[in-house]
Amino acid sequence: MGEVHCLYKWDEKKAKQFESWVKSNDQRYVLFLEDDPQSVILQTPHPRIRCVSLSSQEILENLAWEFLYLPFSYENPTHPILQQMASIHSEIGFRAFDYADQGLQLLENFKSNLSLHAGLAKDLYGKFQNIPAIICGGGPSLASCQAELKRLQDTALIIGCGAGVEALLKMGIKPHFAAHVDPAPLHKFTSTEVPVFYQLRTAADIVKKYKGRHLLVSGTGNFPLETWVQKKWDLEPIFDGGWTVGTFGAALALHLGCSSITLAGIDLATSKGQLYAPGVKTTSTADQFLPMKNRDGESVLSRADWVLAAQWLDSYAQAHPDQKWGTISRKGLEIPSIPLTTLEEITTGSGISALVTQALEMPLIHGHDVWKEIESSFLRCLGLCTKILQGMEKIFPKHPAENAECTLLEHDLTQELAYSQVLDPLWLYWRHVISRHNTSGEFGLYLNRILFFQSLCEKVHAL
Repeated sequence: MGEVHCLYKWDEKKAKQFESWVKSNDQRYVLFLEDDPQSVILQTPHPRIRCVSLSSQEILENLAWEFLYLPFSYENPTHPILQQMASIHSEIGFRAFDYADQGLQLLENFKSNLSLHAGLAKDLYGKFQNIPAIICGGGPSLASCQAELKRLQDTALIIGCGAGVEALLKMGIKPHFAAHVDPAPLHKFTSTEVPVFYQLRTAADIVKKYKGRHLLVSGTGNFPLETWVQKKWDLEPIFDGGWTVGTFGAALALHLGCSSITLAGIDLATSKGQLYAPGVKTTSTADQFLPMKNRDGESVLSRADWVLAAQWLDSYAQAHPDQKWGTISRKGLEIPSIPLTTLEEITTGSGISALVTQALEMPLIHGHDVWKEIESSFLRCLGLCTKILQGMEKIFPKHPAENAECTLLEHDLTQELAYSQVLDPLWLYWRHVISRHNTSGEFGLYLNRILFFQSLCEKVHAL
C-alpha cells in the first residue's frame, strides 16, 4: 500500500534505513521536513526520499496536494510542524474525498436526487422564530436525555442528524426534521415519514427512505455542478454547514430562525468503545480515531472531522451571539463558546407539529430536465474526446496544441457544461495523482487528461 511518511529534520542514517521500504512499493515516499534552509540536502539515497525546505506555509499545502489520496504517517505526531502537516493534509483530504472515485458517487446521487419532487429549504428559513431547537446527533450522550426529548416533542423543534435519526426512532421519538449530507454513509437507515433536509450530494438511497417532504439545501460550493443547479433554481449559492451532519443541523436551525440551539448527542468524541447511541447500526470502526482530551481533561478518541467540527461550532456560535447556545455532552470535546446545559433549561415553544405542517405547504420542483441537459453535455464531451484522441494518433509525437484540428476540438470541449462544471474541476484534483505516474512529459499528461475525461463521460452515460 502507498504511504507518505513524514519526519522532522534531515537524518542521513534514517534516510538510508527507509531506502528498502520505498523501493518495495512505487507509491511510498519519505519526507524530511526541514525548517533550516541551510540544512536542506538534495542528494538522498532514493528519489522518493526527499528533504523539503519549509520556506513558506504553501510548502506544506503543496505537499498535501502532490500526494493527494495517499495516507500520511508521522514519526512524531506531537511535533508542532508534523501536527501542522497533519492538519493541512486532513483538511485538503476532506475537500478531495468526494472525488476519490472520480466523482462518480456524487454524480449518481445527483441524477437520483434530481429525479425527486422536492421543496426548497430556503422557503422554510425564518419560519421558526422564537422556537428552541434541539440538534440530535448519534453520539452516546443522546441516550441520557430520552425522557426530556419525549417531554419536549411538541414544544421544541427536534432535528435528527444522520445516525441521530435512527437513535431517536429507536427511543420512540419522531423528530420534526431529519438532516443528511453524507454521499456514502457507514450507517444503516430505515424508512420513515419524517421530512428530510439534504443536498444533491447526499446518498440518494438514504434520501429515498424518507417518505415525508424532501427539502433541498444548497451545497458548500465545493462542486461547481451543484452551484450551477442552484443558480437555475435561485437557491443561495453556498450553504456553510460545517464539517459534519451535526454542524449542518446547527446551521439549519439558525437559518430556520430558532431562538436557541441545543446540541444533544453531538459529542465529537468517544470512550470505552461506545461509538454511537443505542439503535445506531454502523460499519464504522475506531481504526482512524485520534487520541484527544475531553472538556474534563479525560482521554477520549475523536476523528479529524470531529475535531474540525468542534472548531467550526465554536466559531459559528461566536459569530451568532444572538442565539442561545448549549450542549448536553459532558464527556465530549470542549466547544468553548457553547456551554454545558440541560434540556430542562430550554424555554419551550408550543404547537411545533402544527407549525411544521403549515410550513411544509410549499411549491415543489423537479430536476428531470436538468439532468437531461447535464447528460446530453456529457455525451457531446465523449464524442469530442474520441475525436481528439484520434487526432493525437495521427499527429504523434507532436503536441495537440500544435495542431489546428485538435485545438478547435479542445475549444469546443471547453465550451461544454459538463467540462466546465465537472470534468475540468475534477482534473484539478486528479492531475496530481496522474502526474505521479506520468513519465511522458507534457504530451503524456495531455493524453492522460483526455483519457480521464473520456472514461468519466462513459461512466456517467452508463449510470
